[in-house]
Amino acid sequence: MTPLQVDCLRVYLTLGQRYAQLFPGNTTWQADITGLDEERLSTAVSHFLKAVDRDYFPVEDDLWDEDSDYLAGRLETIDVIPQGHELDPDFTDELDEYEEPVRTLLALVREEETEDLPDIELYGLSEIIAALPLPPPIRDNLPAVVQLVTHSTDNVWLDWSYGDLAQGGVSLPEWCPDNVAFLKEEWAAAQSFLAKEKALIHWVNADRPTRLAAVRGALYLAYVFSKKGVRHETGPRYPHHLSRSNAA
Repeated sequence: MTPLQVDCLRVYLTLGQRYAQLFPGNTTWQADITGLDEERLSTAVSHFLKAVDRDYFPVEDDLWDEDSDYLAGRLETIDVIPQGHELDPDFTDELDEYEEPVRTLLALVREEETEDLPDIELYGLSEIIAALPLPPPIRDNLPAVVQLVTHSTDNVWLDWSYGDLAQGGVSLPEWCPDNVAFLKEEWAAAQSFLAKEKALIHWVNADRPTRLAAVRGALYLAYVFSKKGVRHETGPRYPHHLSRSNAA
């Protein structure tokens, strides 16, 4: 065997471990082992990552190199795709790209000028909103959306953004059963927040002038009840980790 074939076999052995952990009934990947070349190895790793993205949680399944060392690294750490709204000004999208009322909420948390609203500190308002006598679509969904835009859901998928990872301050989790189970559990829990955000967007845009005004009124009312508000944070509130072993 050539040194390259040895390297490819080493990666295939790791790939076999990952399949045994996550997809024990899938053995189709073994058909490519006979080739022991980087092109087939890259295809096999890509198929594995796409299966994880489909059945477990969001991971980056694009491969930018066929080098065996690079492919080995993709099987050592989990390249998660965080779902948190971007708050870092170096990575933020234009507000016009967001639908209401998310646009209004992001403008507040980013401290940008907002029409018909004073500078409201959103952090800590979700509990107050939930206790106010508001229309059910607002009362039931707005608190969750406030938590989403302020990164205060206590969910690792929602309280981190691409910008957080791009700045290098977060250690990606390793491919181990505990981390996979934790991330899968957290992803399942994240669906409730994402569904409430979608529901509020749909409700507001069915009668945008009236209902957006109602949402903004609820924010202002909660702000008044909070007596000046509680200062929000523009980043995760817990240590830089994404794995169960360090979660606090």
